[in-house]
Amino acid sequence: MPFLLGLFLFLVGISGVALIVFPNVVPFSLSLWDAASSSTSQRFVLIGAAIVTPVVLAYSAFAYWILRGKTPEKGWGE
Repeated sequence: MPFLLGLFLFLVGISGVALIVFPNVVPFSLSLWDAASSSTSQRFVLIGAAIVTPVVLAYSAFAYWILRGKTPEKGWGE
């Protein structure tokens, strides 16, 4: 419970800071819209992330499947 409350407090703090400075990325000087890259480069990154993310998830699942059950039940210390 203390961990969850600490996590909640952290998220509330970050949210408060984000609400105070929104839409400024650099407070009082650079807005979110001025700092954004062109829509073409954002599309490129979106397509790249859509291709790479399933590959990373599939590799992680494959590694988990291959290495399952390799650890002794009582651990390595005994």
